[in-house]
Amino acid sequence: MDEDPPEAAYWKPAICTYSCALRTDSWSAMIYYYGPISILLLFNIMFFVSTARWFYVNNRDIDSTLSNQAEKTQKQQSYANFVMFLRFFIIYVVVWFVEIISYLMGEKPHFWIDAITSAQGIILFILTIFRKEVLVSISDRLSGRK
Repeated sequence: MDEDPPEAAYWKPAICTYSCALRTDSWSAMIYYYGPISILLLFNIMFFVSTARWFYVNNRDIDSTLSNQAEKTQKQQSYANFVMFLRFFIIYVVVWFVEIISYLMGEKPHFWIDAITSAQGIILFILTIFRKEVLVSISDRLSGRK
């Protein structure tokens, strides 16, 4: 059997060689895991800035034409949706940014960062459901009022 030179092994992902996961103590983790995450994070930031800019320009133009209560309510709902979108964005960016920074700094072990990253979906679910208006709506629906 031919073995790879040590520097070539350093760049291999080594899945199932040392453990069942990607080898994170080499630069292969940057190529196969943290690199793509960084690229996706960059695109996410660019799209968020673009969406926030569109929201700002659109609402600035709408402000001058608001005439009735229905339009004002629609603007408030649009603003509430944007705030929810902002919360999701902040949680997503902060969690993954901390994950990447901890890798680059070589922090070991980063169990808590991995735990928060793994619980990201649960955190977003809680932020979505455990709001007063959503809980009232669920309660109304379950009790048969609506």
